[in-house]
Amino acid sequence: QQSSLVSQHSITKWFYRRFRRIILLQSLSWPNFIFVSLIILFTIFFLFSHFNVLIQSSNPSMHLESSDSSAMKNEYVRYIEELSSIVEHPSYRIRAAQINEQLRRIEMSLKENREILQSIRNSIVISVKSNATYNNRIKLNDFFRSSQISVEDVFHQKLICPLVTDQREFKPDIDMHQVYEQLPFDNVDGGVWKQGWTLEIKEEDFQKPKPKLKVFIVPHSHNDPGWIKTFDVYFSKQTQHILTNAVEFMTQHPDMRFIWAETSYLSAWWETTNDAHREMLRRLIIEKRFEVVTGGWVMNDEANTHFWSILQQIIEGHEWLENNIDSEHVEWRPKHGWAIDPFGMSPTMAYLLKLMGFRAMVVQRVHYSIKKHLAHSHQLEFRWRQYWDDDGDIVCHVEPFYSYDIPHTCGPDPKVCCQFDFKRLAKPKCPWKINPQIITDANVEERAKTLLDQYRKKSLLYRTNSLLVPLGDDFRYDDIKEWRNQYDNYRRIMHFLNSRSEFNVEIKFATLNDYFDSILTTDDGQISQTEQFPTLVGDFFTYADRDDHYWSGYYTSKPFYKRFERILASHSRAIEILFAMANILNNNMTADQDPFKHLTYELTFARQNLALFQHHDGITGTAKDSVVIDYANRMLRSFQILQKVATSSLSAITNHPIPELEFMHIFANIQTPIRRHSFHLSTNTRKYFILYNSLGWTLDTQVFCFDIYWTNNTRMPDWCLTSNDYSIKIIQINHHWPDMRPSNEPMENRREICFQPKLEPISLRQYCLGNCRCSPVDSRSYRHHEKHESFVTLYNSHRDSLVAKKPFDYHILSLMSSAPNTTIENERIRLTFDSTSMHGLLKSWSYYDFQTKTWNTIDIQMKIMTFGTKAGGKNVQKSGAYIFLPDDQNPVPFEWTGKPKIRVMIGNLESRYEWMIDEPYPVHIRFSLYRGRPTVEMQTEFHLQGKQAANRELLIRFEIPRINNGDRFFTDLNGLQIIARKRYAKIPLQGNVYPLTTVAWIEDDEHRFAVMSGQPLGVTSFRSSTMDIFMDRRLIQDDFRGLNQGVLDNRQTREIFRLMLEPTSSSSIMKNSTPSMTSGMMFESQTLLNPIIGLTTKQIDDDRPLISKIFFSKLKLLQTPLPCDLHLLNLRRSISRYRQFSLWLHRTTLTCDSKCLQTSDSVILSKYLSKEIVGRLEPTIELMNGMSWFNQSNQAWHPLNQKINIGPMQLSSYRLYRILP
Repeated sequence: QQSSLVSQHSITKWFYRRFRRIILLQSLSWPNFIFVSLIILFTIFFLFSHFNVLIQSSNPSMHLESSDSSAMKNEYVRYIEELSSIVEHPSYRIRAAQINEQLRRIEMSLKENREILQSIRNSIVISVKSNATYNNRIKLNDFFRSSQISVEDVFHQKLICPLVTDQREFKPDIDMHQVYEQLPFDNVDGGVWKQGWTLEIKEEDFQKPKPKLKVFIVPHSHNDPGWIKTFDVYFSKQTQHILTNAVEFMTQHPDMRFIWAETSYLSAWWETTNDAHREMLRRLIIEKRFEVVTGGWVMNDEANTHFWSILQQIIEGHEWLENNIDSEHVEWRPKHGWAIDPFGMSPTMAYLLKLMGFRAMVVQRVHYSIKKHLAHSHQLEFRWRQYWDDDGDIVCHVEPFYSYDIPHTCGPDPKVCCQFDFKRLAKPKCPWKINPQIITDANVEERAKTLLDQYRKKSLLYRTNSLLVPLGDDFRYDDIKEWRNQYDNYRRIMHFLNSRSEFNVEIKFATLNDYFDSILTTDDGQISQTEQFPTLVGDFFTYADRDDHYWSGYYTSKPFYKRFERILASHSRAIEILFAMANILNNNMTADQDPFKHLTYELTFARQNLALFQHHDGITGTAKDSVVIDYANRMLRSFQILQKVATSSLSAITNHPIPELEFMHIFANIQTPIRRHSFHLSTNTRKYFILYNSLGWTLDTQVFCFDIYWTNNTRMPDWCLTSNDYSIKIIQINHHWPDMRPSNEPMENRREICFQPKLEPISLRQYCLGNCRCSPVDSRSYRHHEKHESFVTLYNSHRDSLVAKKPFDYHILSLMSSAPNTTIENERIRLTFDSTSMHGLLKSWSYYDFQTKTWNTIDIQMKIMTFGTKAGGKNVQKSGAYIFLPDDQNPVPFEWTGKPKIRVMIGNLESRYEWMIDEPYPVHIRFSLYRGRPTVEMQTEFHLQGKQAANRELLIRFEIPRINNGDRFFTDLNGLQIIARKRYAKIPLQGNVYPLTTVAWIEDDEHRFAVMSGQPLGVTSFRSSTMDIFMDRRLIQDDFRGLNQGVLDNRQTREIFRLMLEPTSSSSIMKNSTPSMTSGMMFESQTLLNPIIGLTTKQIDDDRPLISKIFFSKLKLLQTPLPCDLHLLNLRRSISRYRQFSLWLHRTTLTCDSKCLQTSDSVILSKYLSKEIVGRLEPTIELMNGMSWFNQSNQAWHPLNQKINIGPMQLSSYRLYRILP
């Protein structure tokens, strides 16, 4: 006993000495030590109790935490008991899986609460540690004030409105919404100007002292980079001759002018011509006699294109011009837009051109009723402005008549104007059978007065005394005779009229620069005020050229290639950023050596193929079948180049050779949908792959899937999945089923593996599959452990059976009948399907309200519908590649034979409902709910073929009686902005269809139903409470717009969507602002368009890691996520300046009910860019001239660590420079 007491005393004494040493109080006596210890304990108690009171007072609901926890515990126990009571039979597995989902939801709620509390505790600790002398309560309040989040917001999880700058109230002179309200959209015969009215002139209005009429004749040639012929055929047979004739003829005739739009053809001509011709063109451009208008790689479509792709194709053209024409002087650079052939006009294009420093633009294809309305009020020239921008506009000129060809550009009477198209001295002749005459001394007066009469009548439609008269058509001036005929005959007319003062007119060959100089500058060369032109907001969709011929069909034509383009665009952007990272981080870059030079040209070629498809006859689906195949082969080649660039970029970043990589999701050919990579597994094999997040936000809820297979007819080999030697705990293993076949049997020896990776913003992460370093618990468990398996039930099967082919294999329950009200769900959404009815599709949608802790159910019925085309003989206009002309005002339900096959899969990551039919043509629709996600992912796959699909338009309708949207719905414009739409009874059904580029929705005061689309299509709301999405179309006839074929090259097409049902609030759409997406919609749309990209080696038997662990820290561009409303559009390296990089950022405007923690409009780039990247960059960045690629002097410079302001909806671009080694 005594020994024990001595031992205890010694231990106590030892602890006392150590404790005194630790707190540096060993010099204190026992009484003083006790006193100081009491003070310290009292202080700690006071601090923590003070903060606890503050938090509890800020959130009274926390006093109910114990009762809520008790209720949650009871609910948890109840589910556990029910789960344990279920007998072990596969027919009860669905209910078991549903209960597991409920348990997981409860666990997720508990986890969220713990994370919120932990974040507050961390904040308190940080506040206390930062300055202990401050009052604790004040310090905590300062923390929340600095982050602009209140304590109430954190604990109540309130919706936080993003900070937006105050905007002045702006009232435009012309609002296209109001124009649509006012117009009757009648089609009165206007005489010679059939879509207008009879124009009469008074001679005194054109005589002195009235201002002289200035007529600017602008020769042009519209060259489609693919339409009836491929790009190469057009170039070899026509375009190269046009450009060669142009430089030679204009060099000999100094007063001749010409404009050109398509840089893709300039590039091809430049590569094949001689040095003398190159120098001629360079001199003509610098002297502003040959004007490059717009300067994009193509004249892009404005309905189906995403603004990122528009921006990149314009930059591609501008960069080529800078590198080949003149990089030092910019007076010649494109500053006027020219869009005479796209089928409808978007304000997005006007906004991008304005940002690039353009001052004006010319457009042609506007609805004939709109043209007539604008012409009546002399508003064909206006300042085009955005709904959300109160001071940024660009002058836009609209050509008033039917077409851009010569018969429809000199004046209102085409049969007169055609007589002054001197190409028609030969063939083709004028269709009005009054042909041109060679101008001679004998007829010059009569001919000149006739033409002047047309010029004067056209000038009545504009406000100024300057008149623009385009002189050209498709592929004009390919023959030197046309150059001579047009020049010589117009010169005689010009000389006659200009030399006689009584006509009070001045006519000359001109460029757009000459014309806009005349209306936008004063006589002394100063820029004049543009207030003479009205302001206009809105768009010009949907276009009609005559009668009820609305061009809404091309929104959906050839959707296989529309989806192809979106996938290539996402990969192109991602690899572009990765390539820029490699250039910044590579150690072999010197002032005299660019190790990436050759690779840069290959990447440029890949970009140019994507840019080519943005052409208004490319992505629109309005080209010949052979031309579309050429586009697709080019894009497929781009995929192959991007794989090579990705391999070289990762090798450069790691300074280590990497085996050749390939994308894990890619098109194998241009005939079938994208396929997943399949890993071959065998005993002791090991496979590596890389996942790449190209977005500026952390991703942890996106699901990534791939396939595995094994060759011998044995059980699945043992395997596990790891990253950085940590096992992936939650994995779902699914059977693999044949595509487009409602099979009752899964594929042998093949599985689909899905998991939710956590990826930092703009970063890459390596994974190991197979015999990796797994923990003992995880090793050899993924095949056996039930938590990874999904359970499948097949309804409307050919027999009742339970499939269990091998021991430990997954169970598949086959039933001959359908189960009523089949349900799938996750933590947030529950979908119910009416499996007993013939359609078997969506019946209701329930969403979980985390505030009221209840499920709210909304009836949503989904139907597959079809339209036919207008009935009649050969002389009746019908639907074609461009035009949609339905056979009825209402679609009819899609009819099929037999019962649809239904497959329901329940798993721990995904629950899936699949609906499949074979006849009259294959249709496969899949609904997926993923763990933790607030959206439904819908995938449709179909193949319109055979007689039953002839002249059919396939669409999906959502009917939601609870959403009373009336006649209003919302669509996006090019993925940049949202615009409100209205359904008008006075407009034919086909005129109420609009482009769905990325998102559309209907809403009322209580709910919003939104569809995010992974491909451009057509969309409308044909009646209240409905949304109709066009999927595909098959048409056997031409629509007489020049294509001379129908739409018969339908492919097996897979389309992807995300559906959201959200409650709305009064603040969801702010007053005096345009419609906006919620943060959830924006995030889901961005992750749909820019998904996780997988990379793996092409070598099947390669089991080496792709990247060493020591380089993992380099595989990221950002060190912290960007604000949720700020998107990094691109990081791009210059072709010729290898130290120069361009960074594009876009800030979106979100609704006030968005859950977005945004602090301010300012951004500090050094705060977000990784330390490795910042360490390789110059300490200052250069603000670019809007979006323009061209170098500009005297631009603003900012330190990398200084705030830069990016306001709502603003696109900003910056130049970054790499430090030389």
